[in-house]
Amino acid sequence: MRRASLEGVKLAVSDTGGQYGNRRLPFIRSAESWDVLQERCLSLVKADVGDREVLETLANAASQSASPEQASRWARMMTLVCKAVREKWDRQRHLLGAADIEAFAKARSLAEPKPSLPNLRQTWDTLDARFRESIRVANSDDELDYSAFDALTIFAAAVRICAPDFLDEVRFPISTMQRSQRSYTTRLTKIRITRITPIRMNFVPRQGA
Repeated sequence: MRRASLEGVKLAVSDTGGQYGNRRLPFIRSAESWDVLQERCLSLVKADVGDREVLETLANAASQSASPEQASRWARMMTLVCKAVREKWDRQRHLLGAADIEAFAKARSLAEPKPSLPNLRQTWDTLDARFRESIRVANSDDELDYSAFDALTIFAAAVRICAPDFLDEVRFPISTMQRSQRSYTTRLTKIRITRITPIRMNFVPRQGA
């Protein structure tokens, strides 16, 4: 376990151990093994083997804890792992994806005490700037590259799960609409309804508004 790969950790925290594949946490048999698992997971974060996958693996296992003792151990471990991931992302000025935020949010929901969220502002400012630039360079025939719009709103939907106050802080979608007001009515209202998530529905101005 001390040198386990991510795949080894997945096996250690799986619910398919034992001769018949029905034993949970097949290699976590003592307090020492919990300590070793925690140490190894923190090492994997440092080794950059895939932070999102580490978070997802542990969160899935923690959400199935079978006893109060296990739940308590998982909660402490999730706090430490989330803290390590957040510090790493902030230090590296990591540009976050929506899937990163969703994985962190799920892991954080199982942690106690709750760790701080990663720096969302850098990613938000980058995606918002790309969106405003896509409007600026849009063709004269009102064609718009919707990929920047999609990236911004998908990220916003993920942030809303764990940090709705952040969206209030950046005044999304109101401030974004105001900055690009002249372009919204003619361009953004043409997005097909099938492509719009609930948060996007609020983001697109109504006809005649």
